[in-house]
Amino acid sequence: MLSVRLSKAVRSLPISVRTLGREAGLPGQVSVRELLRRTGTHTRPLNVKVLRYTWATNAPDANVHPVWPDAALSEVLDAPNGWSMLDFWSASTLRLRELRFSVEPWRVLTGISQVGNRDDRGGMVNQTRAQAERDGVSFDGVDRVVVFMHPPPCNSGAIGGAAVLDQGGFLSFYDHEIGHVIGFEHAFGPCGDYVYQDDYSVMGFTGVQDRAVPTPPAFVGVTVISPGFFRSDRNLSPAALYRYVPEFAASSSVLRPDLSTSPRIRLAAFGQANLHDPVLAVVPTSQGEITVEYRARFGQDAAVQPAVVVHSIGRRPVLAWHGEQNPVWFEGTAAVGASLPTEYAVDTVLKVRVVAVTPDRRYVEVVLTDP
Repeated sequence: MLSVRLSKAVRSLPISVRTLGREAGLPGQVSVRELLRRTGTHTRPLNVKVLRYTWATNAPDANVHPVWPDAALSEVLDAPNGWSMLDFWSASTLRLRELRFSVEPWRVLTGISQVGNRDDRGGMVNQTRAQAERDGVSFDGVDRVVVFMHPPPCNSGAIGGAAVLDQGGFLSFYDHEIGHVIGFEHAFGPCGDYVYQDDYSVMGFTGVQDRAVPTPPAFVGVTVISPGFFRSDRNLSPAALYRYVPEFAASSSVLRPDLSTSPRIRLAAFGQANLHDPVLAVVPTSQGEITVEYRARFGQDAAVQPAVVVHSIGRRPVLAWHGEQNPVWFEGTAAVGASLPTEYAVDTVLKVRVVAVTPDRRYVEVVLTDP
């Protein structure tokens, strides 16, 4: 029996393929092949165990307030609200990755004081996991661990495929750190080789070109420390998908134009694209790979400045202490506004010329040339 995954639902045939296509936004008659092509067939689940622990002894400066109700935490993690960690990363990976959270009840980290331990991120992961095993928590089938510590503050962030978070964070910060849990590294940019600045990737600085989301009812009356908590970040860049997700790199979403022909190519706005829509052009050069993508105000990218965005991979080194090899590097943009054409050149290796945009702003056409 064939089953087809649409968003979070798995439904078994017999059911009308036309009905499934309509739910996926495909008009008219559609084949099973096209339905699978447009909805994604390579989704890989990532099972994440969420451990919630309070310190046995709080620090004098602890921000002591009630722990979030389960319904509030669910809004952050996996509620179908369009900005939860599940929804954000499903959209940012074109459904190639799906987070599946298993949340443990709040427990006490026996005998461990917040003083002297809250700055040791790796120690908090190890201590809570050891305590969880003593508490009878099973880790069978678990791919990653996320630790929620209470009360804040603590040294929140990702480490070694795990992450430590607390209720002093905010959505954009969670978006970024969960990105590390999934396997994405920082996106660097023009501030220098030690700073991960990329205005078009959640894996750059957080809270850049982000968007406000409505406060869900589950958070009414719940203490939130950060005044900018309910702001969801911009998407991951397709360049990062290409760098870290082999299924995407091998898909027809990635175009590999021949620069000698000065190709004119069409790119879909990433925020409204599906797997196999053309979202990234990759050009090998003498200075590493150069990638070209189109970002506009759709979906998670609702607040970005529309532009054709150019990244490089393997062109610029970063300081060794980062431990990141051939990272995605933001090079620059060609604006997509009322006046076209616009251009952006990467030194002497590639010129990107934006020549057209569709009336609905969903696609642009660019010409790639050797300067």
